[in-house]
Amino acid sequence: MAHEVSTRDPLAQRPILLLMDGQESLWNTGLSHLPEDQFQVTEILDLLHACGYIWDGAHLFHPAGSSQALGYVRRLILQILQGEVNAVIGALRRKGVRAKLRGKRAETLERICGYFETRSHRMAYHEYLAAGYPIASSVIEGACRHVVKDRMERSGMRWVLKGCARHAGLAKHSPERPVGGVHALPHRWGISAPLPVPRRQ
Repeated sequence: MAHEVSTRDPLAQRPILLLMDGQESLWNTGLSHLPEDQFQVTEILDLLHACGYIWDGAHLFHPAGSSQALGYVRRLILQILQGEVNAVIGALRRKGVRAKLRGKRAETLERICGYFETRSHRMAYHEYLAAGYPIASSVIEGACRHVVKDRMERSGMRWVLKGCARHAGLAKHSPERPVGGVHALPHRWGISAPLPVPRRQ
């Protein structure tokens, strides 16, 4: 990975982002390939994974599917997007005290707060958006799906590993122009409408 970054950006003029969910082993692996003494890496926790924990917290206080739960989630996610992660943690804990949570529910609340506390350095979403960085991996996963699945699992296709790697490499090594229907995404990610609140069923 370090070689790939150096090849694409030999003058180190482009930002390097690690955008992943909260599984710590993923971050350890990513940073082992992009050591911080050689690269300046911006770590970003996927917002959609953070939203899942907000929903879990809301359901400790409001019925699932209720307008109260939705409204509470909206407020907390807006605070997170504004860089107020610590305020969200404090609000959850205060609400837990007022609700007199006990047992498993209290443990769940502490797990949620602990999740945000240990990952708050990856949740400066107001800074990432201002810089034009993505804050969720869905667009990246969608691009991978197009390259790997739609382009390589068509009727009658059979691949060996060498050919598969070469085909995928054509797309990933040509960021300035479309290759095989794959277009590069712009560095700036314009947001012109309020972000939707992901729903948990």
